[in-house]
Amino acid sequence: MSFYLLGYLAILYIAIVRFFALRQDLPLTLFLYAFISILGGIRFETGMDWPQYADYFESISVEQGPLASYAENGYKLAFEFGYFLLNYTIKYLGGGLESVFLVASVFCALSTY
Repeated sequence: MSFYLLGYLAILYIAIVRFFALRQDLPLTLFLYAFISILGGIRFETGMDWPQYADYFESISVEQGPLASYAENGYKLAFEFGYFLLNYTIKYLGGGLESVFLVASVFCALSTY
């Protein structure tokens, strides 16, 4: 937990420095977004919702097509279809749940930029 606290304190420091700077500092901004993405993406067994995400990832079957796997998944009402496709694709490519979090975190950081 202290790793995340230090990470968020670094983000706060960079945000404050950036807020009071009179010029645009692109390298600092890119570093901040990369840092946020990696910090959010490498979480492992953190948070109360970790078991649900892990169960959801494990419930996806890549032996069948994505539509058939989605139709047979018991979690289909709990998660959006786009998130299912992200999980399915990463599991199909051999990645783990941490990869799902990393890709989702990078996507969110880039979307906010």
